[in-house]
Amino acid sequence: MKIINKATKKIVLGSFVGVLSMVNIASADVVFKGDAKITGYSVEQASGDNASGFDQLFGISADFTGSNGMKFKSRILLSDTKWEGDSHTNSSVGNGTAGNVSGPSSNASADTGVLDYAYVQFPMYGWTVRAGRQQANSSLCLFTCDDRRDRILAMKTINGYTVIGLYDKRVEGALNDSSDDLDGWAMVVVGKLGRFMSDLTIGGWISDTHGLDEALIISPHVKGEVAGVDLDLMYAYLGGGEGAFTDHHHSIAIRGSKQFGDIKLEGQYVASIDGGLFAGGFDTYSSVLSNSPDHNQSATLIKKFGGVAVGQKGKDETLLATRVSGKVGNISLAGAVGYWDYEGASGDGSDAFYDVKVGVEVLKDTTLSLTYGALVGDTDRAAAGITLKTSF
Repeated sequence: MKIINKATKKIVLGSFVGVLSMVNIASADVVFKGDAKITGYSVEQASGDNASGFDQLFGISADFTGSNGMKFKSRILLSDTKWEGDSHTNSSVGNGTAGNVSGPSSNASADTGVLDYAYVQFPMYGWTVRAGRQQANSSLCLFTCDDRRDRILAMKTINGYTVIGLYDKRVEGALNDSSDDLDGWAMVVVGKLGRFMSDLTIGGWISDTHGLDEALIISPHVKGEVAGVDLDLMYAYLGGGEGAFTDHHHSIAIRGSKQFGDIKLEGQYVASIDGGLFAGGFDTYSSVLSNSPDHNQSATLIKKFGGVAVGQKGKDETLLATRVSGKVGNISLAGAVGYWDYEGASGDGSDAFYDVKVGVEVLKDTTLSLTYGALVGDTDRAAAGITLKTSF
């Protein structure tokens, strides 16, 4: 939605605390958006009891494009909390609403707006440059998923390929001591390889104290259609670190999907070999196994694929899964089954998983969805959630 009224622009600017000084607002196009998500959930615990509650996530984004080519993109989280009761004390340091602060307008749990991301983007010498706090994802969400990074990024299309270079400040210690920092870097190339889309990521960390110095990621990804089946093939190598990821660790994802009218059939084989890395938001087709991005955590998460053996030489995890999904009118349906086998320092195990999801579009851009997932075997736990999600 474009906001062209100058007075309205000034109101938006005020809500973003005047950090937009790099954009010529008088001649800027403005897009103002909002989104909301409320989830009620119940998760079976290892003790047999259930943990249940409500989450809410409300956000407002404002994107500015100046006449000089400068862009400013931002989002503020108005609320990202669990429902705690009238007093709004922080349940992580007390017993829910119990505490010495009371009243529905209490700020005891910091129920104030916080920055989600904000960065500027501008052309420079044929490159597109971004600087600020940015969203971070890797292909298939394999080793980075919906994270936030303090980042400088530059990209350019060269001979049909998009070349991206980036630098992340992961940890900043004392400002006068560079030895206690943790910095990340990556080079990415994206383009067509024959009739397939492909990308290659090479990256790593620079650190003297956080155990990741010299650790390196090399990850190629190829996707395309073969015999009417859409395929994704991805591999990631991680190794060479000092303290963590000192050995050779591997991650593999092989996915296929095919559309049959309104029905979509998907299947995948996923493996963490010698403790390979998988991000928490990697889509296992299950609502209880992973599917919990870094910056939008899932309330129904029970276990994390790639989390049992990560960084451990000689320890593997494998996953076989299939999912069927489709839509009838304004109702979407999905069902998935899979098998997870894992080895880890705390012991080996295996689980089958079952997952169902039903969604209803109650209004335009507004859905109400119900999920139920279960890990059956050594874990033997289940979780259910109902989510209202909207954007405007």
